[in-house]
Amino acid sequence: MRRVGFFIAVVAGVLAVVLPSSLMMQGASLAGPLGWIGIVFSAFVVVLGVVALKGTSWIPGVILIVCAILGSMLGGFFVAIYLVWAILGGLLALLGPMIFGSKRPLSS
Repeated sequence: MRRVGFFIAVVAGVLAVVLPSSLMMQGASLAGPLGWIGIVFSAFVVVLGVVALKGTSWIPGVILIVCAILGSMLGGFFVAIYLVWAILGGLLALLGPMIFGSKRPLSS
């Protein structure tokens, strides 16, 4: 369950980077600098998702959720669509082992 949650977060982060960036290149206005801030937070979500997949700590997962929330608030509509999925993936990765049981529980 943990891997699935972080995989969802990584895919959502990649989509939140690629699709709004391509819209900006075509001349669409995505709220100016705030759109770029959202894309930066989306890149952080991708990096933290990969880090959290390899680790056993819960800290990268919490930071991933915080970055996804900040990115969805600051990044505008096109970024927020995908970062909502990153938030859900992060929650699934953190809470899934507790709810559904796991062979490898999260450690501090």
